[in-house]
Amino acid sequence: MSAVLHLDLLGGYRASAGPDDPPIDFPTKKSALLLVPIVIDQPAPSRDRLAALLWSNRQEQQGRGSLRQAIFTMRTT
Repeated sequence: MSAVLHLDLLGGYRASAGPDDPPIDFPTKKSALLLVPIVIDQPAPSRDRLAALLWSNRQEQQGRGSLRQAIFTMRTT
């Protein structure tokens, strides 16, 4: 069985399991925003590209660590 994720990107950001379901409450903004390039860019961008997009103000190693944490947070949510 596969799950469907609904993303509303116009007029704000909202992710939900279905159009009538409550929004998924991500604990951080970046863990929520991480879904956008993964879903829109096909094939999915590399981890290096995602870290550069979301954590451009950090060193490469720090950005990758933040990305790992955001992926973990996104999966547990």
